[in-house]
Amino acid sequence: MEKEQKTRPFLSVRDILLILLGALLVIVIFQNIKPHVYQIFFWKVSLSPVLLILVMTIAGFVAGWIASKRCSKNRAEKAEAKAAPPAPPAPPASSAPKPPDSGSLPAA
Repeated sequence: MEKEQKTRPFLSVRDILLILLGALLVIVIFQNIKPHVYQIFFWKVSLSPVLLILVMTIAGFVAGWIASKRCSKNRAEKAEAKAAPPAPPAPPASSAPKPPDSGSLPAA
């Protein structure tokens, strides 16, 4: 018996999507080469929109990465707290008053 070999298409859907995304990126880059002047409060910055988009994208990824690390740390701490055995109950407080210590009475 001869096994049938499955043939894979030359380009997968993922490959086609990556090519289209790359083509769109090249179009955006060539349309946004001319520098623009951005004013932020009292600063004036002359920057290409492509660089601004790149800087903002990187800043967004870094902020998301930091936030995910903090959230996963908090989740891990909560999971450890749930897994820890509960503390033993406190002994019941006695309702009878305690006699004063003889050493704490003033000398007469």
